[in-house]
Amino acid sequence: MIHCLGGKDRTGLTIALLLAALGVEPEIILDDYELTNDYRGVAHVPEVVELFVVSGIARPAAEGVLGAPRWVMAAALSKLDQTYGGIESYLLGRGGMEPAALEAVKAALIG
Repeated sequence: MIHCLGGKDRTGLTIALLLAALGVEPEIILDDYELTNDYRGVAHVPEVVELFVVSGIARPAAEGVLGAPRWVMAAALSKLDQTYGGIESYLLGRGGMEPAALEAVKAALIG
């Protein structure tokens, strides 16, 4: 299980990397990430936005912190792809995954 309060930062990137490693199309990964806004976005935590505003953060910035904009995940995945030659290359290189572990994850999740 992977979870956090918002599901958009570390959790969102973790799930995006996992989906990419499983061969899920980038557009579907981005669609999945954007769903965070439907369940944990600004509209669902107005009291948190207000806490930020009261503490001196401008409302647009507060809403930005709580949002999961598609372009952010697209940029992150693109940067990893450009820098490491693909998500799987990143996971097996800089990500520190062993090939057997990645294959085990794939086998467990897609058979």
